[in-house]
Amino acid sequence: MTDRVSLLKDFPSDFLQLNNNQSSYQIPEEVIEDLNNKLGNINFAKYPNQNTSTLQQWLAYYYKCDSEQILIDNWANKVLETIFRAVLKPWDTVVSPTPSFLLYSYICKLNQVTFLEVDYETNWKFPTEEILDMNADVILISNPNNPTWVYVTPEEIENLLSQTNKLVIVDESYIEFGWESVIPLVKLYPNLIVIRSFASWFQSAGIMIAVAVANPELIHQIKKIQLPFNIDAFKQQYIITMLKYQSEFSIFTKKIKQTRGKFQLSLEELWFDLTNSFGNFVFIYDNKQNISLKNLYEFLKKNKIIIMYYPNIIYDKDYIRITIWTDEEMELVLDKIKNFLKK
Repeated sequence: MTDRVSLLKDFPSDFLQLNNNQSSYQIPEEVIEDLNNKLGNINFAKYPNQNTSTLQQWLAYYYKCDSEQILIDNWANKVLETIFRAVLKPWDTVVSPTPSFLLYSYICKLNQVTFLEVDYETNWKFPTEEILDMNADVILISNPNNPTWVYVTPEEIENLLSQTNKLVIVDESYIEFGWESVIPLVKLYPNLIVIRSFASWFQSAGIMIAVAVANPELIHQIKKIQLPFNIDAFKQQYIITMLKYQSEFSIFTKKIKQTRGKFQLSLEELWFDLTNSFGNFVFIYDNKQNISLKNLYEFLKKNKIIIMYYPNIIYDKDYIRITIWTDEEMELVLDKIKNFLKK
């Protein structure tokens, strides 16, 4: 398994860091100007709104749910860690289809929770029966999946929910890139928690804030272990401002998807096999030229391009994941890949 340290490592500013799915687009000037005006009205000498009521109302409107269904914390992994501390005991079990997000197993380890993995079926089919057979205390699904970009439909997730009373957590950190959320299922299934993030879609990886949506009783249980004032005044105002400018951010989403489509097509013309991505990264799982993906990873690194390399995580194969930035930056990556193939 890829070392988590490589995901979190800082590289020099002249490197293209296409390993962590952050955006290279900047927040529009008009949004920054509006945010600066709002910040001028905040008394930073006072503690922030402890119950984040105004922010929760904005989020409830955005997610089309009730404000009592919302939990706010610092980035998606902190939300997950908070949930684990609230509902799990040491040596309880969490099962997730593999490959899954790199830090899931690490968060389990920090909380003395056993992390179980079930391989995707052939052609990346979601392994519903195998997951249920594990009888774990929590079922954790990255959807769409990071790193593979495999998407589990709401119908498939509801089929899973209908067969278990165990807690099901669906991490929808990338759902805004074009998929249907399962948040509407929260009112039907009290054992469902949906995690949402602002890192990629709102170009806000530096803010580190995320949300969980679940039934009010479960949210109340989780909030009991949260420290007060966990979301500062700046973050609260920042997210409220971002939510006002959804249409502007949807333009970035469209650009990223267009760039990804062109980049993916170019890779396929070079005989690479990829999962069917619709968002801000591509996942390469094979190639018809029998080249070493590890060697490609090392070559790009020497050329100041950092991507994610996954050695032998499933099906006895290596994989790489490449984050999508602008057209110009992806053309540079493509040129380097072509240079590698000529060697």
